[in-house]
Amino acid sequence: MQKPLNAQVVLASTSPRRKELLGNFSLPFLQVDSCFDESSITFQGDPIKYATTLAMKKGLCVQEKLKDHEAIIIAADTIVFFKDTIFNKPKDLEEALSMLRKLNGDTHKVISGISIIQGNHVETTADETLITFNNVSDAILQKYVSTQSVLDKCGAYSIRHCGNLLVKEIRGSYPNVLGLPIAALQEVLLNFGIDLWDFAI
Repeated sequence: MQKPLNAQVVLASTSPRRKELLGNFSLPFLQVDSCFDESSITFQGDPIKYATTLAMKKGLCVQEKLKDHEAIIIAADTIVFFKDTIFNKPKDLEEALSMLRKLNGDTHKVISGISIIQGNHVETTADETLITFNNVSDAILQKYVSTQSVLDKCGAYSIRHCGNLLVKEIRGSYPNVLGLPIAALQEVLLNFGIDLWDFAI
């Protein structure tokens, strides 16, 4: 029997992938855009702190927008990290191709920061997945950039669809690469009285 909720659950993201991952459970939730300016946070060398700070700021922004301090707000931010550099969403196709050339044939990290907020109770965590790319030709990279939606993806790629052809190996959580590591999320949600097993479909 599904456990009743005492508070509104809010996903502070308009990402369809995060919506799909959380939607794999019968947990009712509201999806709200945080509208937080990510460029206001400067990377200081620690990718986990950077990702969790962005997630927390997104969640706090939604809390302020909703004016509901009883709501349980789930916020996440996913980054691509390679050789001490954050690979954000490329500004154009030229930058997207440059990113993929750097990642080609090598291993990078995908890190998701999670923040859950209810009133003044704030908890954060992070998950990390290692992705190794196949070493493909430059012609393939150019084809990928020209045929796929890359400008809205950190690192200029998606692990879904033909982006799978870029990937040789995944070590760690697959949902993390999609933007919401469910196992890590579950650990924190338990501290807010929510057990995803109660909402398993």
